[in-house]
Amino acid sequence: MGCLKLTYRQEPDFRVIYSKKELTLKNSSEKVYNSYLYGFNGQEQDVEVYGNGNLNTAEFWEYDTRLGRRWNLDPIDFTWLSPYATFNLNPILNLDKKGAKADWFQSDSDGSVEWIDSEADWYTDVDGDSYTNLGVSIKIYTSSDIKLASDIPLSKAGVDGLKLRCEYTIEGVKKSDGTLDYYKTTYGTKIGKTFDKVKGASSVKGKINDYIAVTKAGSSWVGAFEHHTEVNCVEKWGLENILGAKAVDVNVSVMVSISSSSKLELSISHGTYPSVDMALKYESIDDEESRINIYNYQQCSFMYTHVPRVSALWLTSNKEESLKL
Repeated sequence: MGCLKLTYRQEPDFRVIYSKKELTLKNSSEKVYNSYLYGFNGQEQDVEVYGNGNLNTAEFWEYDTRLGRRWNLDPIDFTWLSPYATFNLNPILNLDKKGAKADWFQSDSDGSVEWIDSEADWYTDVDGDSYTNLGVSIKIYTSSDIKLASDIPLSKAGVDGLKLRCEYTIEGVKKSDGTLDYYKTTYGTKIGKTFDKVKGASSVKGKINDYIAVTKAGSSWVGAFEHHTEVNCVEKWGLENILGAKAVDVNVSVMVSISSSSKLELSISHGTYPSVDMALKYESIDDEESRINIYNYQQCSFMYTHVPRVSALWLTSNKEESLKL
């Protein structure tokens, strides 16, 4: 089986010394063998137990490469799977470098996003459905901006562009055994500038700018964020007194739910002006930031939004959408 064989010698301070490159005997120039530090699944080899290439060690387990089994019991109980099984019994398709078993994944078939007890780059469940690893952290990203300037007074004079950006990050925090402990939440915003100089208002009177971290609620997890902005006081005066228009509350509100089956569900509500996009951002397996576009709303007319009039085209209500990823 390729096991290491050591011959005992009667030397006063005989002992085995292992370095990252080779195994040698003290007081001897004899080199037993050379070995690369890492083995199958990207894990570090432990050559002192079964020899070269037969046992790998990870952060949360040790793995016998000859049997395809872990030494310790899996703390997550799957009724269809042995607690000693690894890689969901498919080491060709699935990887698990740490043995920690918990990350965000996206289904390759329907695009749904869920937390799965695996750190494999790709995962295949018992039904043959495949998933792509998005990493331990995902970011819900919303962007409210003016994309079209066709009917804006002083068109293309710098009044288009970003108005409000929100970023709500959900990171899974694991226990020492690699299972999920809780979801850590961080939140940040960016308010756009007109002409790249004049920043919008940081708040809107009577509106709440805040977020709720993802917390346990029965068998599910819930969180939310809401943010409002409008033009600054100088622009507001110009809209009302020069153009005879009104200031618009640029807003977005998102409800987050992680079901008992660990599936992510989002619900978004926002004003009808300007455009609103929502995406999930994550670090790809190539350590590059990638995004999944999940919602897009094209802006309505500046004139119909800002200029008071009685018309069937007058848009005043917010738009709401529930999304099951």
